[in-house]
Amino acid sequence: MTIIHKRILFYASLLAVVIVLILYHGGVPFEKSYNGILYSNEDAFEQKTTIKVEGELYKRLSGKHRIVGNVTVDEDLTYRFAADLDGPE
Repeated sequence: MTIIHKRILFYASLLAVVIVLILYHGGVPFEKSYNGILYSNEDAFEQKTTIKVEGELYKRLSGKHRIVGNVTVDEDLTYRFAADLDGPE
């Protein structure tokens, strides 16, 4: 194998590793919706509610992944959040 072939193989391998790392660390979108009921025993109050969680999961090689997104309650209140996960969840 000539030196030119070795260089081509090296740079092709390096490019493949960079592409894999970029794809691994890119955000993975998620969206989850939960239905619930708010109630009070004293006031005989009852109301249906919907909580929607959406955002992106960012993977890290260290295993401490990060999620960034929004929590929306009844399509009215929206809270931005970011959290680090302890394991591969």
